[in-house]
Amino acid sequence: MDFYTKGFNYYPDYVLNIYVSKDMIALKQECYKIIHIESGISHIKINDSKFILSGPHILCINEKDTVEFLEYNKVAVSIVLFNPSSVNSKLDYSICNFCNIDSNISHTDYQDIFLFKHFKHDIDIASKILQIDVLTSSSIIQYINNLNNQLVFQETPFWTCRSRAYLMEMLFSLANPIENDDSLNTIKISPDYSKLTIDVITYLQSSYNQKLSASLMARIFHTNRTTLLNEF
Repeated sequence: MDFYTKGFNYYPDYVLNIYVSKDMIALKQECYKIIHIESGISHIKINDSKFILSGPHILCINEKDTVEFLEYNKVAVSIVLFNPSSVNSKLDYSICNFCNIDSNISHTDYQDIFLFKHFKHDIDIASKILQIDVLTSSSIIQYINNLNNQLVFQETPFWTCRSRAYLMEMLFSLANPIENDDSLNTIKISPDYSKLTIDVITYLQSSYNQKLSASLMARIFHTNRTTLLNEF
């Protein structure tokens, strides 16, 4: 499967390194990826760290990262694949990671590099995970749909620049996210956690609005109250 877009209606055989997919096999591609999780509970692994996510999130994955969905139930996922030159032909992975304000590049190019701040190699893994509100999630869905329509149908000679514009709109919104203090929706999983602990955390994420007790949780997970409490 090719993870780029080739022109057909206009600019035959022109290759634009932007592609939209819902296929999990796209996660294995070595490029930048915007992964939009629309809703639900997902248990993911980025490099060597595991997380449980609840609700809308964006994952900003670079060409060296590995990402795997360990568990996902009723989770809608869209993946936008691209590279820095898709936005600015002067940029590549190395420039985006190692240049600074004093580098020999133009101010405009440096501003474009800012859009990739969540994709840099040296940032903390947790910084690649952006919790977003429902309104921002709806906007991202619209950007992805509009981008995909440009790539799939290529109805005008402007499909390439419009595709770049939708990608840049997404990157700009992610580079300047709305602050959200509800950190309970993103939980990092310690390697020391047992399967029972992970299962309970996942259940609590999806049932936080219900009345729960240790005794009830023990029955749900076929254990006893003492064992459950010792886990936490």
